[in-house]
Amino acid sequence: MLFQLYDGGSDLYGKSDTPLSDVQIKSFKELIGLMKQSDLLGFYERSFLGKYCYGQRLIYEVSPANNNTELNYGFVYQQRMNNTYETDEGRTVLHSKPGVQSEGYLCRDIYENLQQSDLFDFRQDDKGTWYIKPVMKIPTGMQDNIPVVRIDVVSFKGDLIKQIVLKTDNFKNNGAYSGGYLENYFNLPEHSLEIQGDDKSPNSLNFGRNDKWWEWDDNCKVDFRVYWTAQCEVWFDKMIVDDKLAYELFNPNLQPDINLRIKTGIRKLR
Repeated sequence: MLFQLYDGGSDLYGKSDTPLSDVQIKSFKELIGLMKQSDLLGFYERSFLGKYCYGQRLIYEVSPANNNTELNYGFVYQQRMNNTYETDEGRTVLHSKPGVQSEGYLCRDIYENLQQSDLFDFRQDDKGTWYIKPVMKIPTGMQDNIPVVRIDVVSFKGDLIKQIVLKTDNFKNNGAYSGGYLENYFNLPEHSLEIQGDDKSPNSLNFGRNDKWWEWDDNCKVDFRVYWTAQCEVWFDKMIVDDKLAYELFNPNLQPDINLRIKTGIRKLR
């Protein structure tokens, strides 16, 4: 017989964001001992540690041709600006230059666009914050305050709910260009490249979603479109969209604390 325990958080066994107390450690060990005495197999998940397994990172690539729905398992933009696809630094990118291409959408219409909307009642947190990370570079030495691209966020219902303009100075850290591809940008107002995933507010990503899951595939219009202003040369690689857990996992400033939490939690339960 197999006994499964998924501890989502309780006073008896500990809550997901709080280290175990001595009393909770004692309760957990007593449970394990009881299982052994009863000749049962136990499967335990400590949510304080295991929650990071449920982080969601979505990567939307660009395609050499329009209407492609198979590249990167469908996590791909179906439409892109003409005569921009090339390889740069080993990356497949869209490269646009003022005077060569005209202003317009660099890429749009993500094919597999339901991933932020289908797990409302699971351990994943589609209702929470999503972090938008366009991976791009521009030439160094540009003047400040030149618009480069605009990110247009489209909701489940198909409404334009947020626009974020990235300018040349957003590519500079402490006044200096890195010269390489970025996924995090500088000198932006707080929360600029974030969107809430809930379905209650008209300004949230899943507004318009209902419980008829069999209709989601046809009805979901979620998109992270990239509009080029034709004022600055740009190389666009891909769009990364992280939920809160993935954002923490891939944030180098937070990784030491996460690693310490895991090591401490394992040591306490030995």
